[in-house]
Parts: sequence; structure tokens; C-alpha cells
Amino acid sequence: MTQPERRVPSRRERRRAWISAALLAVEGVTVAIVGFVSFGCDFSDRGEARVVRMAVVQWQAINASSNCPANAELVRTGVLDPGMGRDALADYRIVCSTDEVSVAWAGPDHHFGTSDDVTVPDPLGDPPPLTISRLGSAPLIVLPLALFLSGLAILATLVGLRAAAPARRAAWVVGWFSILVCLGCGTLDALASQVAAMRPALSLADAERCRGRGTRSLLWEGSLGAMAGMPGAFLVPFRVRRRTPRGGVGPSRG
Repeated sequence: MTQPERRVPSRRERRRAWISAALLAVEGVTVAIVGFVSFGCDFSDRGEARVVRMAVVQWQAINASSNCPANAELVRTGVLDPGMGRDALADYRIVCSTDEVSVAWAGPDHHFGTSDDVTVPDPLGDPPPLTISRLGSAPLIVLPLALFLSGLAILATLVGLRAAAPARRAAWVVGWFSILVCLGCGTLDALASQVAAMRPALSLADAERCRGRGTRSLLWEGSLGAMAGMPGAFLVPFRVRRRTPRGGVGPSRG
């Protein structure tokens, strides 16, 4: 069995390979931390507003009415806790129609018109799927492929195989493709959220939340592309061609 041909990699190639390997290691640790550690960063609690809304719906069912009850009436009927009722005097606004009951909560700052306001049911509805998720199985192929090619190119470079150069070029192409596609998808999500936030029916707080969803999509999808593509994109440096003067002769040195 013939052994694969080897070549001694240059110092620059080895340095870039080790840096790319370090990027892969950092990404693995980051994925493990994000996947297995809970940071308690979910601030989208709507529990209290839902309690008030369910109390209103229950009061309407008991009294066979579509009118909006006063907070004191909810407490007197026993469908709302007295402590919740006292808070609702200033922090809750109830709007009733023939087919819908909505409750607006001022949020922890007790002021309406700020970014922590909460409305039930959510006027934004369920967030639409990310653009990158609409591509189906393509990201499941391209992103792992970029990581696989990066690892293969790093190993071939450090071992000194003859196939190291084409492996680095393949990892570079797929890596940059992953980065650009993910950034493009995140940009589309951010633009769609900006357009949706301009709907006249949305409050200031809901419009800000809508823009925030687009920003988070851009950051998340851009980070995903960077994590998958940066190790391979770093393996091959950009080469800048120097322009030669007319006549093909460089400047003479005296």
C-alpha cells in the first residue's frame, strides 16, 4: 500500500491552520455553553396579563355579557385575586368587543407607552420562521459541510499532505458562501421586521418588539454563518495583485 505524498507546510500555512483549529475549538465550547446552560434571559412573560384576560372572559361567561367589567367587579365576583385587582387599577387596560377581549399591561415600570408593555393576545402573533429555516435542508448540508471541510483542511495542512492546498481552497469557498448566505438571510429578516413594524395598528412598544425580532434574527443568523464559515475562510489569505507599470519593468532602484 502506497503512503500518501507529503510536503512540508510553510510557517504561514501552519499558523493559519492552528488559528482555524482554535476557532473550531472556541465554537465547540460556545455551542456547548449555549446549549446546556440556561441564562434566564426570557423577558417575554405575559402571565399576569393572561390571568386578567381569563378573569374577564370568565366574568362574561358567568354574566352572559360582552361588556367590560370594572376591576372591582372582577374581584367582587371572585374571578380575580384582590392583590391582582389592586395592581390592575393602574397597570391594566381592558378592551372588550363582541368577539375579542384584549388586556394591555404597563409592564414592570408601571407606565404605558414604553418598551416593556405587554398586550394579550399578542398583536404580533407568533414570530414567522427565520429565512434560513425556509431554505429547508440546504443549511443542514452547507453549514456542517463547511465545518467538515475546515477540519479536513486543517488536518491535511498540519500533517503535510499534498491535498492540503485544494482542501484549503474548498474550505475557503464553502466557508465564505456560508457566511454570505447567512448574512443575506438575516438581512432579509431584519428588513421584513422593519416593514412590519410600520403597521399603523401597532403600539410603540409592539413596534419596538417587532424591530427587535428582526435585529435578533440578523445577529443570530450572522453568528451562525460566521461560526460555520470563519475557520475555512481564514485558511486562505486574500491576495492583492500589484499593478506593474507600462512596459513590464518595475521601478529601478538607484
